[in-house]
Amino acid sequence: MRIRGERLKDWGNVPVMAPTGAIQLGSLMVWLPIMALILRDLGASDVVISLAVATWTASEAVAQFVGGKFADEWGRRPILVVSSFSAAMFLLLGAFTGHWVTFTLLFVLMRFAKGFQTPARTMIIGESVRPDLQGRAFGVVEMFIASLAVLGPVLGAYLIGWIPAQRLLLVTAGGWGVAAFFRYRYLQETLKPNAERIRFSFRQLFRGSLFEVLLTLVAVNTIFNLTLWGPFMALHASDVFLLSREQINLFYAIGSGFGAASSPLVGRLVDHFGAARFLGVNLLLFGLAAFTWSFQGTVFGIILGYIAMGITYQVAMIGSAAYRIAMTDPQTRGAGLGACGMISIMIAALVVPIVGYLRVLWGSHLPFVVVAVLGLAVALRLLLKPQIPDWLAVVEDQQPPDADLSFPDQ
Repeated sequence: MRIRGERLKDWGNVPVMAPTGAIQLGSLMVWLPIMALILRDLGASDVVISLAVATWTASEAVAQFVGGKFADEWGRRPILVVSSFSAAMFLLLGAFTGHWVTFTLLFVLMRFAKGFQTPARTMIIGESVRPDLQGRAFGVVEMFIASLAVLGPVLGAYLIGWIPAQRLLLVTAGGWGVAAFFRYRYLQETLKPNAERIRFSFRQLFRGSLFEVLLTLVAVNTIFNLTLWGPFMALHASDVFLLSREQINLFYAIGSGFGAASSPLVGRLVDHFGAARFLGVNLLLFGLAAFTWSFQGTVFGIILGYIAMGITYQVAMIGSAAYRIAMTDPQTRGAGLGACGMISIMIAALVVPIVGYLRVLWGSHLPFVVVAVLGLAVALRLLLKPQIPDWLAVVEDQQPPDADLSFPDQ
């Protein structure tokens, strides 16, 4: 069997990770766009919401490093299975709590489980395919994920008319439980059992290619924490655009739909042009789209902004995943990606309450101004500075100038 010129076996763990990842995020998107409003219902103020976001974001950050180290020792598959089952349990409890403090605590634990599997998720996809297929592999995964991310808010908008918004977490708990089962049953381990182990040192983070990954991830996490992943878009849409919860979910779904449709083409373009360049350009475009969206005065303009952010977000996710795999040494990849994720997410987490406080003073547009400036800065760095991984420096002389992210078999 072939998929667009490639045999099915060439796609490694993609046929498992694509649908299970889609189920996880799709079920999460049933209520995530209105997460800030759920916290409001439970008694949290806007400043408290910003602090809550920072708390569970920091939890996910620490979990990435811990999960990455365990993935290098135990393997990628066990991490994905255990963390998915754990997240489902915390979500189930969160659906019935009656106070924002308890809700935040349970979501902190859920985000820890989610972060624990993040390095393993990236590795078990990227390591299971040839390097020249990595962009397309992540493109297929993101297409599945974005497709169900479209249906998630639509389902949420429908269910809100029948059940309290907080009970939507039951859908997410079921989705993560199903994903855990199929990963347990069908995933293939990619960690080589007899591979030489090299001890990871935090000093590696501040030099060479890992430092480039760290800087890039700080920008990526901050940009999306201030927009699609955080509270400010929902608050802006509710307070400034006067959109209902159903409209926020539906417009978010429209943007995700366009992003899903673009994913297969994006994956091929990443393989062709290089992950670093493509990531830089699209972080710039995302920042401009978010900034422009925040000043819209018509429903058409608002929807167009969601579409622009949906497409550029998908491009950034695919480019970021391929970039991280390309720039890290396979022997310490789990710890390296986990450490970069931990530090970058913690820095981004600190930005959220600061921006949340300044937003109260300077206005609801502030987060989107910050995103536009940061998108420009990271784009200039990725486009102007060659991105050459340290662990392939020995073959640098054999690579053509424009192929700094085209690698031999790992």
